[in-house]
Amino acid sequence: LYGNVSTLATLGKFQGRVTMNGSSVFGAAVLAEEAASGNLAAGTVSRADGSYVLPALPPGQYNVRVTPLDAVGTNVFLIRGRDIASGYDAAATGFPPTANRAVTLNAGASVPVDFTVTGGGPAFRITQIRQTSANSGSFRWSSLPAAIRPGQSNYFIGVGSANLPTNGATLAITGDGLTLGPASFATLSGLNFISVSISVASNATPGLRSFIVQRGADLAYANGFLEVEANIPDFNFDGLDDRFQRRYFPLFTAPDAGPGADPDGDGFNNQAELVAGTDPTNALSLLKIDQVVLNAQGSTVTWQSVANRRYQVFSRVDLENAAWQAIGSLVTAGGSTAEFRDVSATNGFRFYRVQVLP
Repeated sequence: LYGNVSTLATLGKFQGRVTMNGSSVFGAAVLAEEAASGNLAAGTVSRADGSYVLPALPPGQYNVRVTPLDAVGTNVFLIRGRDIASGYDAAATGFPPTANRAVTLNAGASVPVDFTVTGGGPAFRITQIRQTSANSGSFRWSSLPAAIRPGQSNYFIGVGSANLPTNGATLAITGDGLTLGPASFATLSGLNFISVSISVASNATPGLRSFIVQRGADLAYANGFLEVEANIPDFNFDGLDDRFQRRYFPLFTAPDAGPGADPDGDGFNNQAELVAGTDPTNALSLLKIDQVVLNAQGSTVTWQSVANRRYQVFSRVDLENAAWQAIGSLVTAGGSTAEFRDVSATNGFRFYRVQVLP
């Protein structure tokens, strides 16, 4: 698949080379993480010549790092070279992960980010994920990602492996909207676990977060192994309900289907059309005041509506200097038009606007 040229011009890419002692490193995992949200944005593995490319990324601030895959011969692991492709059985795994490199990416830019790793292998690895539980004493683990939803609080989560530290280490999880408790340590079935309590703010950004164990300068990552789930179906993490996008767009991940796009050019972006219940591909389908009629009983405001949507009418007498004031109670539409009578407006000049409620 080849991206649209005009779309690619609004995006950027990271590219570079991973080396050790001047030689190429094959099969090193290179990850780019959004600095603000802590969500994993892209990942790849280095080629035989050590090169890598992370293309088609939105402009912004990123943390970029390199981590080793798990060795092919291990029985307990998160991801090995052969889990990516058979040709990566020979991936180099005997180096410690790097710290994050903070990098700014601009539209249309190709930013070089080279890494030099050292030999000797990581001090410890994460090979298991303790799944989310409301019970601090309940341990259920696997090599699969864990998940949690915005608004959930006082849950417990963690990571494990045979060689994780049993004291003196910290466990962090990347990103916004998370409150973590202090690390606790336990050994079960030959695995050392580091766990924390976790609470997720209701406005936490959905996406794939990463676990980080640190003891001194030693690090271990489980990249993207915690999903902060969206409260709506949102598999492309753009903040817009996938059901809405799939209903109106042939490709729900296309730029025209994004929350800020306005494909029908009616002045309302897709996010606003979702709230309003209107068709984002039809310029005639929009929230619009049709008429205001003034008589002795007051002003009657009529607008295009969607059945069962709730609306609030606002007014002000001075368009530039007065504040909008809500008037009357909410109006629930019964069909394609709705109206409200402002009985206080029997004379004079007045401005109106109508707001649809989520």
